[in-house]
Amino acid sequence: MLLDVMEHISKDEKYALMERASSSFLNTMFVMRKEDIKDYFEDWSQDRFEKYNCFGIILTDDMLQQYIEKWFKGLIKTVSTQIFMQHNRLLTCVTFRTALQSFMKQLSPEDVALCIQTVSANFRNTMFVIREHDAQVYCMRNYLLGIVIPDSLLQQYIERIFDDFTKSDELRAT
Repeated sequence: MLLDVMEHISKDEKYALMERASSSFLNTMFVMRKEDIKDYFEDWSQDRFEKYNCFGIILTDDMLQQYIEKWFKGLIKTVSTQIFMQHNRLLTCVTFRTALQSFMKQLSPEDVALCIQTVSANFRNTMFVIREHDAQVYCMRNYLLGIVIPDSLLQQYIERIFDDFTKSDELRAT
């Protein structure tokens, strides 16, 4: 019954869900293809996110932009960027990753500056790169995603990282 309901959600209802749903729901329930929804679940003792792989709401390509905008807001607020991304079912889809990469490349310098000042240290350490090439080399664990810091914001980024260092209890002499 629940599968039928999810399969017949209208486009307008999907848009409304994207606006009001939690980041966890966005990560867990949205997929790009019917093949991404398992026929059944084998082991209920597994990770709580794995339990929902037999459910899914299929997004169409024209819905990706709104999904990414909402999902990105959750990404920048999360404590662990890597765990947040690991729980996203759409990141296994090339179409989604390409759209997300495009979204990140199109962030305005003002948006990047706001991120530098407001996101968690974990996000800054995981997602920011100096050059686009760095995303290809150093961000493999993040599906080759990275936000390139414009030259005009590099000083602000360095100052923010230094500020994080001065407040950290995790620094140790070796």
